[in-house]
Amino acid sequence: MLRTELNTIENCPMKGRDVFLTGDLPSFAYRADSVPANHHNRTECKSSNDWTGRQSYEDAIKFTRSGDLKRVAPSDAWLTKFEDLAPMRGAFESVRDVIGGSTNVPAFLSGHPLNMRRRTRVVTESAPLAVCVDLVSSAGIKSATLEKRGALILALVRALSAVRPVTLWVGGSSYPYDQQAGRNDTYHVWMTLDTAPLDLARAAHALCSPAFSRGLIYATIAHENNPSKPDSWGLSWPYRDHMWSRANMRPVLSRVIGSDDMLCIAAPHVEDRLVNEPEAWFADMLKTYGGVDHEA
Repeated sequence: MLRTELNTIENCPMKGRDVFLTGDLPSFAYRADSVPANHHNRTECKSSNDWTGRQSYEDAIKFTRSGDLKRVAPSDAWLTKFEDLAPMRGAFESVRDVIGGSTNVPAFLSGHPLNMRRRTRVVTESAPLAVCVDLVSSAGIKSATLEKRGALILALVRALSAVRPVTLWVGGSSYPYDQQAGRNDTYHVWMTLDTAPLDLARAAHALCSPAFSRGLIYATIAHENNPSKPDSWGLSWPYRDHMWSRANMRPVLSRVIGSDDMLCIAAPHVEDRLVNEPEAWFADMLKTYGGVDHEA
């Protein structure tokens, strides 16, 4: 993965450095697998630990490489539910055809066979959208909640991909407690996924597996911060300021994830509207970023 160090942005409440690790899923799997076997975050990610979704660190790496189709079904269910609530509507345009609801008089008089007008739904060209999903979460959030949240986000990405070009970034940002001498760094580990077409199996694993976030991402951040200490694992919110980091996710990430249009989905917390009001959240996101108004 590419490592980039930048000074924190001007209005950041903590002066220091932002350390970015960016790449694709294969490069992240390689980096996560390089965390020593005795590292705290790696040993705690196991099949007996519900907090990491009862998935071992090794299985989390395996599915990062190969994908996990079993996790796709919940997003299918969300898509079906939202289609029933308010079917997605594309733009309409009139096309010439041999049949239709109105006559194209000049074409009819000239004897042209395509002398009728028919309205049809089309996908309109829109600017690319970068969807960036922070997978770091409060320790008190249950793994089942993270799985539900991930499935809903995957459903949204699939719906948006139907109406505009989408790139998907997943990752996490955190401030390690045990900083090396002279360092005051917030770490950002982010990776991009194939979206043309969308790699459903790998996207479902990355978004829905608590072991991917609480195992692989946490271990990578802790190890990158202090590679000589396997017991160095304590992580805090970025810049030790949860509200500021949520509100400023876009200006922080846009320095390494360049995009004119970004949908930044911040780290979940106990009052997460995305989980507590999924229908309203989904509809709002489609209207804002996909141009789909369910009330139209």
